[in-house]
Amino acid sequence: MSNTFPIDVVVPWVFERPQDIDDQRIKAALNTHVVYSEAHFRDYGLFELWVNLIKKNMPWVRKIFVLIDNKIPDGYELDERVIFVKHSEYIFHKFLPTYNSNVIEMNIDLLDDLSEHFVLFNDDIFVLKKMRYTDFFTKDGLPKDVGAMICRASENEFEKSVISNMLILNWNFEKKKSVKKNFAKYVSLKYGLRTVIKSILSMPWTGFTGWEDTHLAIPYKKEEFINFHSQFPDIRENIGKHKYRHSDDVSHWLIRYIRLARGEFSPSSIKKMGKLVFLSEIGTIKNEISQLTIVCVNDDINSGETERFNERCRELKELICSFIET
Repeated sequence: MSNTFPIDVVVPWVFERPQDIDDQRIKAALNTHVVYSEAHFRDYGLFELWVNLIKKNMPWVRKIFVLIDNKIPDGYELDERVIFVKHSEYIFHKFLPTYNSNVIEMNIDLLDDLSEHFVLFNDDIFVLKKMRYTDFFTKDGLPKDVGAMICRASENEFEKSVISNMLILNWNFEKKKSVKKNFAKYVSLKYGLRTVIKSILSMPWTGFTGWEDTHLAIPYKKEEFINFHSQFPDIRENIGKHKYRHSDDVSHWLIRYIRLARGEFSPSSIKKMGKLVFLSEIGTIKNEISQLTIVCVNDDINSGETERFNERCRELKELICSFIET
């Protein structure tokens, strides 16, 4: 099925720890509100395979925008469909250098030649089997999403930016009106019965308490980013000041949450196609992954366990190669 409008892929890629980040600065960062992990700068060494999977399983993609720090890694040949974009080529210079993924992603609307419709990836999200453009957008170009509510618990440092997102969402939207207008979208059986039950049980709470996050690729329209920055003109400036992810940051998830609150999406069945798994599990869940279409492999290995990390990466590479060869 060919798409009737152009769709791009955008992926931030950190393939090495920047030389100007030293241990002393890291320790200072950890004593503030900075959300930092050594894993943020650790690469699986599988990006070329990642690109090949996109080309093979999403052939309808127009261009793949790869967002990098300041140089193209050695050994990568330029491709008319794979565009390496340095941060300095689209992020305001006053915010550079930046090691903050929120800055990198929240400025995507400033990319030259980015199509109106795009899918935002991370480099740990692998497309293992064929996907259609209608897995991400309707034929009319409406983003597909999981609009299920949850009562969210704050369990890790990532939740700090989620809480910031939810505060802004609740300051600007009345949950009761959103539920009344979009009830059918919030309880679509495309999400699975268990997810729908959680969504229904979350509705009586005053204010939005959270949304189901799939941790998979997210479709966006560029106008969603443009409209967001027009409505909240200070946010680009505020997060731009933070060189590392900061507890006061908001993320691109807020743009998605606003879309869900407005009901400007079509219910998606992507939860039935993929899931989040952990790198430490790779050796024991290969059969489970083989049944998926798309998977996010999160790095959960302690930065000091280098040998274990390298071994799991080798196992992941073998698994990914098996999907490319089939």
